[in-house]
Amino acid sequence: MIRWAVVVVGFALTCWVVLTARQQREAARLRDLIGQGRYGEALAMKPGDLELTGIVRDLDARLTQPDLPGLDHARTLAQLGRPAEAVARLDALPESAETELLRATIAETSQRWPEALARYESARQHWQQRQPTPVREAGLAQANRGMAYCLCKLGRYPEAETAYLAMLRHASSAESHLLLAHFYADAQDATKAREQVRQAMLRDPDGSRRSGDAIVRQLTQSHFGCLSVFSNEKRR
Repeated sequence: MIRWAVVVVGFALTCWVVLTARQQREAARLRDLIGQGRYGEALAMKPGDLELTGIVRDLDARLTQPDLPGLDHARTLAQLGRPAEAVARLDALPESAETELLRATIAETSQRWPEALARYESARQHWQQRQPTPVREAGLAQANRGMAYCLCKLGRYPEAETAYLAMLRHASSAESHLLLAHFYADAQDATKAREQVRQAMLRDPDGSRRSGDAIVRQLTQSHFGCLSVFSNEKRR
């Protein structure tokens, strides 16, 4: 009888852990979509959400503005989860850093990693040709960040590290340091990961604490993320 009770409790606990993990992944995915401005997809994931419904309604209304610039029109379509229409709008515009960034983002959301990487590289080249301004620095940071993410997905981890470090040179923010900390944590490089967490905490102690603590916890566990190969490559 006791044995069966233990089995039942163990099964229930396993189900609870699986369900909790799934809910956490879904919540993280929803936050990610909202953070990227992909409100149409976020609303499809959480239908009936009043705030998201209002945002999508406003975006739909924006499309009816007759004087809406072409790039803004394409960006709004992308935010609504209508990538094919957004690309069609971009096709009518001259190539620029802004159009290439938007094309890269659309390709990235469809997990077309080689195409997204090529577009981010093109955007970076366009930004490099402009005069130094805060907008240029932000654009270069975004392009390098996108390149790093795509390179990670393609398994090109040393190149991804180079791109993340380039991002940091253009945007040494707490968010940038936390991104690099995540990268190093997945690569099992605890020393570099903790240093990046420390840098993030120096720049934004309150905003970085939760993410920083999560990264430190990750480093204490036996965790082998998608980048574990990277740490092996560095030791060769």
